Amino acid sequence: MINAIQQLGLGVINKEITLEWFARVLGFRTVIFNDQGDATFMTQYTGGEICQRDAALVLNSHGGGGLEIWQHISRQPIAQPKNMNLHSTGFLICKVRCKGIDAVIEQLWADREPSLSIIGNIEERPTGERCCYFSVFGSWFQLVEEKCGYFRDTGTSFCAGVMGVTVGVDDMERSLKFYRNVLGYNHIVQDKEGEWSDWTGFYDLNQSNSGVYRRVLLRRENPETGLYAKVFGVGEIELIKTIHSSFGELWQTTKEGLRLSKGTHLYSDRYWGDPGFIHLCFDVSQMAELAESCARLGAHFTVDTGADFSMGKLASGRFAYLEDPDGSLIEFVETYRIPILKKPGLFLNVKGRAKALPRWILKFAVKDNYREKL
Repeated sequence: MINAIQQLGLGVINKEITLEWFARVLGFRTVIFNDQGDATFMTQYTGGEICQRDAALVLNSHGGGGLEIWQHISRQPIAQPKNMNLHSTGFLICKVRCKGIDAVIEQLWADREPSLSIIGNIEERPTGERCCYFSVFGSWFQLVEEKCGYFRDTGTSFCAGVMGVTVGVDDMERSLKFYRNVLGYNHIVQDKEGEWSDWTGFYDLNQSNSGVYRRVLLRRENPETGLYAKVFGVGEIELIKTIHSSFGELWQTTKEGLRLSKGTHLYSDRYWGDPGFIHLCFDVSQMAELAESCARLGAHFTVDTGADFSMGKLASGRFAYLEDPDGSLIEFVETYRIPILKKPGLFLNVKGRAKALPRWILKFAVKDNYREKL
């Protein structure tokens, strides 16, 4: 029922600037929807208010998950703290597939986006792949060099889509139970404690990041399934927990400013949709049965549209949310129709379909339409 990672939600200060940068620099140029509306179902996470939002869901034609770039337009978003640290709980780092990581890093430097900073050097991550971290628009990303290029493998270097997320957790065993049993990421690729060479840049960036961490990398024992498995590819979730901090003072952001804290959630005292990674979204099927399955495991939906919900003029489906043990939001989306051509309003009805879509349809649907859909 839970098929694959569909996208990671990214709250931002300015959607248009962010959307343009990710399209131009990282290749997120397939626009699934791009519209404004009311976040009617999310009031329990937005202070009881129905907030207006401007959002776009974009994919990368090289494959992988997408980004839902989300901006509050009825209120001033509260930014993440500039000195946020790895001890926080919540979605900390977005993992992005790439090929030719050296050239990709050079491309990032050449772009000269003012908010961009490369965090450390290219290192091997614990599982052996070369990786590098960077920050842009106040959020952290990890480039992971791996075999990618689901549809077109042009050139020697490029970014593909989202492959997963790093999640800060308070109780590792409780979180493992949730991510393995509820979400199905039941294969432990790595489970180790220590100080990490690929995080040296974070230690240098902010002394409060220094310390000993437990890192658990999870994937699925069985391949990703569903209509879009050939698009989204193999995903991973990395859980991290602070074992020992070598720096005493940790900070939390609030509506009143910064205050001392330890291990607080990134969205403590902020609204869903404020800058940062707001949710981890999965492509699912059989939503009603999934709700029952989750409930039996003690994970109840906190939001459920319960019916066909429009996501732009051509895309529609049903979505629901539940919380991980630390309150981080997990979104489930069952897609009913996907856009093919904006004009003359051509879409593909996939409601009730379980079999994977043919590659030729996916290749047509996941194409560069960035300018067309704006």
